[in-house]
Amino acid sequence: RDRGHLRAWVGLELGCGAVFQSPNAGASAASAAVAIAPCAGVSLRVGGPVSLALEGNLSATLLRRDNETAVLFLPALWLGALVAL
Repeated sequence: RDRGHLRAWVGLELGCGAVFQSPNAGASAASAAVAIAPCAGVSLRVGGPVSLALEGNLSATLLRRDNETAVLFLPALWLGALVAL
């Protein structure tokens, strides 16, 4: 949604990949991982093509850890600048 200088958005991120662990002692390990994260953000145009943005998400990642299936919840909050091209 766009309200002049203020914008807001919501979305859903999906991804897959691999997680590798290399501990100081013992054998290294690897696991496939699948993640899903709802996200939302706002931005405020501060001048010309530049906006200040704040976005948050809470990812849930499914993977194998210690020979068991585990779900990790990883919250994130990002503050940054957007430049319209």
